[in-house]
Amino acid sequence: MITFNNDDNGYLNWIRNNHNGYVINYAHSPLAEILSLHRAGCSTISIKKKQTTWTANGHIKTCANDREELVKWTKERFGHGPIPCGICKP
Repeated sequence: MITFNNDDNGYLNWIRNNHNGYVINYAHSPLAEILSLHRAGCSTISIKKKQTTWTANGHIKTCANDREELVKWTKERFGHGPIPCGICKP
């Protein structure tokens, strides 16, 4: 598991190299109650979307190849699990 905060290049490299991975997208506290779970290739969190920043301006990405590891991590850290993306359906 790896977290990207103000590291767009690192994040974009990770999703390119981990096509079968998963990403939790969330904002800095106190907005961390909104946790979204995505597949690494989801168009809403990948280079397919025209966006200039990915891990800046208050957004953080925590990534792993094991979906259950991420779900467990969010429950331990934030007290609840993530909301699955309605587009990529992880």
